[in-house]
Amino acid sequence: MSQSLAREAGRFGIVGVASTLTHAGVALLAHALPGMTPTLANFTGFGVALTVSYLGHYHWTFASEAPHRSSLPRFLLISAALFLVSQVVVWLTTARLGYSMPIAAAFIVLSVPPASYFLNRLWTFGFRARQTA
Repeated sequence: MSQSLAREAGRFGIVGVASTLTHAGVALLAHALPGMTPTLANFTGFGVALTVSYLGHYHWTFASEAPHRSSLPRFLLISAALFLVSQVVVWLTTARLGYSMPIAAAFIVLSVPPASYFLNRLWTFGFRARQTA
């Protein structure tokens, strides 16, 4: 692994951890509110984490020079797809399997960030990655 790729992966990890902790923390806090369902709590956490993730990856991880008009829609599309995956995980884990919200959050933490890295590196911010490779 080249030094620049290792640096990029490390930065992605730092932004990813910040975003993931934001997602899980906000979802768990929201879930504690009266009447808040697990899926609505997850939606709330995901929305807050989305902003942390895009700005961190655009400005720091990939130091993207791509215009927001191309990178933002791609990022949002990938994020929407991964959000749907996370919603299914929460629903299956809590409603169908009967496990708690923290177990569902753990499954999300283990699956969504790796998928996000590969999809965003290759497509959303790929312009910069191809230029420096």
